[in-house]
Amino acid sequence: MPIWSIAAVIPLALLVGVLVAYSGAARRRDDAREGRTETDLDYKTRHDLIPLLEDTIKEYAFPRGEALEAVSPARAGSRAGHPAGKARASERR
Repeated sequence: MPIWSIAAVIPLALLVGVLVAYSGAARRRDDAREGRTETDLDYKTRHDLIPLLEDTIKEYAFPRGEALEAVSPARAGSRAGHPAGKARASERR
């Protein structure tokens, strides 16, 4: 094998190695940027959904809270009238 062919293969192999390394580094850089972009988008989406969640909670919590306040005294009264409820009430005193 002539010396000139060896002298040509070594720099060519080094060039291919450098190109492969650069390509891998560029791919990792792009993956990291894409990951940060997706994370930022997820945070923004969640931030935008918080007011909707608050509205939903307000819609469901307040009417049910009023119903609970109306039912609780009636339930306590029914327990007091029931024999088991009287026994429990006397145990609490």
